[in-house]
Amino acid sequence: MNKFGGFLIVALLAASCSSVSDSVSESQASLATPSTTVAPSTTVAPPPQVARIAEFSECDMSPMEVKLFVAKTVPANEVKLIEEQVCLSKQLYFDRPGTNWPMTSPIYIALLNRDDSASAVEIEGLYCNYILEHHPTGWSNGKCGPYGGQGCQTSGKCLFTDNSGNVG
Repeated sequence: MNKFGGFLIVALLAASCSSVSDSVSESQASLATPSTTVAPSTTVAPPPQVARIAEFSECDMSPMEVKLFVAKTVPANEVKLIEEQVCLSKQLYFDRPGTNWPMTSPIYIALLNRDDSASAVEIEGLYCNYILEHHPTGWSNGKCGPYGGQGCQTSGKCLFTDNSGNVG
């Protein structure tokens, strides 16, 4: 996790196996012609075509305010994995008596593709517009404001990239 609360997403691949049914007797199996069993395919939802702020679908995050700023190159199944982990974190660390709820929010998480700096710069725009709308004082005094991003060699403000443009 970097200093802005962003996560880099790592793709997880799942393999599935299937076996031949044991209901065929040995004598029938020796007479039968060999067949190939095809494992069911897993479908990965294509990523959306624009950066977005994702709504939580895995759990109720109230009274916390948690926003996921998702790059267009991050697939839906990876967004779901992050949602599940945030929901688990809420259960383990915040759903207890005595939680100081005003101190738990807001939490902003940027889901980025490590190999696509253009999408990280695009998320900066979405994030900074959100900050301007919801936290104008933070916008003007922070990296999103008029003095932020000095020395950045990208078209953005280097919130989610280093000064040379690498996602980090």
